[in-house]
Amino acid sequence: MQSYTINNQVRQKQTKTGAGDFRIQNVRGTLDREWFLDLLNDRLGSVRADRELTADSLPQLFLEMEDAKASSRVRLCLDEWLDTGVEKTGAEDPRERDLTRAPNAQKAIRRFSRTRPVELTIEPDGLSVNFVPSQPVSARDLMQRVGRPEQTAQDRSDRFVALFLLSPWRWKLAKCRRVQCGHYFELRQWNRSYERGTFCPKCTRIRSLESALESTKRKREQDHNDKISRAAEAITEWERGSHKGRTRPTWKQYVCKRHPDITAKSLTRWTNCGELKPPQRNEHAES
Repeated sequence: MQSYTINNQVRQKQTKTGAGDFRIQNVRGTLDREWFLDLLNDRLGSVRADRELTADSLPQLFLEMEDAKASSRVRLCLDEWLDTGVEKTGAEDPRERDLTRAPNAQKAIRRFSRTRPVELTIEPDGLSVNFVPSQPVSARDLMQRVGRPEQTAQDRSDRFVALFLLSPWRWKLAKCRRVQCGHYFELRQWNRSYERGTFCPKCTRIRSLESALESTKRKREQDHNDKISRAAEAITEWERGSHKGRTRPTWKQYVCKRHPDITAKSLTRWTNCGELKPPQRNEHAES
C-alpha cells in the first residue's frame, strides 16, 4: 500500500510533480480560525451556573466542557511545535518550525490517525482530504464519559492538533513572546524572520512605548552626566584662577557663566547629593 505524506516544509513555493504524484489540494472539515484562537486563549467562556439545562442543550454543554479541558493539551503540543522555530538568540522564523522535533504533537497526530478514517476525493488540481465524521454523540453517551474526562479531552485535543496542522494557515499562528502576555494570534507576515521573536499587536505597541520611554530616559541621563562633567571642568578652571576681570566671581557664578544651560540650583543639588565635588579652594565660594 502506497502512502501519501502532507509535507510541512514550505520553503519551496513551487514543487515539481511527476506523472504518478498527487498533490493535496484541500482539507475538508478544518478548524475555524477565530474559534481555534479563542480555544488557545481560553476565551470560549465558562459555563454559567444558572444556565438552563434541557435535553437539547445538554450535549452542547458537555462538548464545551470537553473543549475547555482539551485546550491545555492543545497548547502543550503547539507550544512545543512553535518553539522549534525559535533560536537560542531569541530570533524566531516560522519557516524553521519542524514537526519532527515536537514529540507530543507527533503522539497526538498518531493517536488521531489510528481512530479516524480518511476519505480522498479526486479534484481537478489534486486530492481533497475528508475525515469521516464519527457517530453523533448523544447526551447519554456524554454523561457516561464523565467518569473518564481525561480520555475524552485527549480525543478532542488530538483532533484539534491534527486538523490545525493540516490547515493552510498553520504557519501564521504565533505566540506572543512577552512573558506577561503569551497571547496566541495570527501573523500578518509568516514568510520572514523575527529578530526579537513574535509579539502580538498590543504588546508591539507596549514595546514601542517602552522603547521610547527608555530612549528618553537614556538621553536625559546622558545630558545629566554631560552637565556634571562640564561643571567639574569649569570648577577646575575656577580653582586655577583662569577668569577675567578684577572681581573674582564665586565658583557657581563662574560655572553658570561658562555654561548657561547649568543653573545654580542644579549645582547646589548635585553637590548636596554627592554627584558633584565642590572646589577645594573655597574661601571665596558661596553656597
